[in-house]
Amino acid sequence: MRRPLLAALLLALGTTACSQPDAKPQQAAGADTAPGEQATPASIDSALASFREGLPVVTRLEHGQLSRDALVENFVRAVERNDTAAVSRMHVSRAEYAYLYFPTSIYMREPYAQPPAIAWLLTSQNSEKGISRVLRRLGGRQIGFAGYRCAEESREDGNTFWRSCALTYRDPRDRTPVTRRLFGAIIERDGRYKFLSYANDF
Repeated sequence: MRRPLLAALLLALGTTACSQPDAKPQQAAGADTAPGEQATPASIDSALASFREGLPVVTRLEHGQLSRDALVENFVRAVERNDTAAVSRMHVSRAEYAYLYFPTSIYMREPYAQPPAIAWLLTSQNSEKGISRVLRRLGGRQIGFAGYRCAEESREDGNTFWRSCALTYRDPRDRTPVTRRLFGAIIERDGRYKFLSYANDF
């Protein structure tokens, strides 16, 4: 993908120039605590308050699609048009992550407790890498989308998630049918659907 397109996508997903690309979840969990000290629910609450500073308060998934099928179909169209703006709108924003996803996620409690800034950093980095590869290999070409299937469904408070979603399409190089993950988890809240991650098989 051309550098200007990638730069626009990075800006839309809200990552910072000082990100640590090689950060590991195990290292990240204690980043906001003293050496040798594990993150605790109280420290996570404090970290969440800090993470929300400067962010608009959101109560719904902005620009969310009204069905899971519509979200996936619009994603395919955006890839075929190489439309990074549309792809970015379909991904949860930093504010949505802070107010709608993280408070009821597994990262708020042991044994997975993790500061939201670190969890968001890892999620956004994986999304950037994933969607960059999808657009580089498939962007701007008709891929003959033939359907998709999600293998896992789960619920956390007001959020429902679908994971391990595989799309069937035709490889633009030789038009052979392919079934592959082109994005990560889908989140639904109050009837609106967005992507929580663009991590994929590429």
